[in-house]
Amino acid sequence: MPETNLINNWLFAAMEPADQAALRPKLVRRQLAQKEVLLRTGDDVDYIHFPVSAQIANVMVFNTGESLAVSTVGRDGVTGLAAFMAHQPIGWDAITHVGGVVWSAPAGMLRVLAAQSPHLTGLLLDATHQNQLEAHTQAICATFHAVMPRLARWLVTLQDRTGLSSFALTQDDFAQLLGVRRTTIVAAMAELRACGALTRNTRGRVIIRDRGALKAAACTCHGRIHSQGTTAVVS
Repeated sequence: MPETNLINNWLFAAMEPADQAALRPKLVRRQLAQKEVLLRTGDDVDYIHFPVSAQIANVMVFNTGESLAVSTVGRDGVTGLAAFMAHQPIGWDAITHVGGVVWSAPAGMLRVLAAQSPHLTGLLLDATHQNQLEAHTQAICATFHAVMPRLARWLVTLQDRTGLSSFALTQDDFAQLLGVRRTTIVAAMAELRACGALTRNTRGRVIIRDRGALKAAACTCHGRIHSQGTTAVVS
């Protein structure tokens, strides 16, 4: 049986002790691989996942093969939340963006607990609101902001939600997530390295060197999202 202090997920930590105690025996620790698909568009949400060190990208995939990540879930939340709350099939793909640890449980168990616990229902609604805010902000950001500040924002958020500073992510990965060409990502990363935000000369890995410089380069969408959220982020 996992101990509470090992489930380093902020949403789980905010639950009342009675709700934690009821859910804890159903939790299973999983190690997710990068690019592992948890849900495809149209799937029922049978299992939910509380990330600890993994980050899950919610990705809209179009018939043309193009895709765009509209939000992410890390140690601040739980996967498949909007579809889970509505008891509807999910409307996007949930794909592991950064591999790592999650705690998984049957969605039905959390749904039963929420029906019995106003506090838990409030937490899940707050998280749903935060996810909606992020998705709406991402849509505006992708339309009006340059790629380099968008990339910086993604990296700051990635660090917020995983607690890590080094990621096995390629330029192709970020090009797919941001919906731009690889050459555009190459130029954006060069700018971030030039300002000292990222470590130079890394192959197949992105390493944050200076979080302050990275935040300074990021667009204002990072502050907009987190200033209205209910979960804490690293400074």
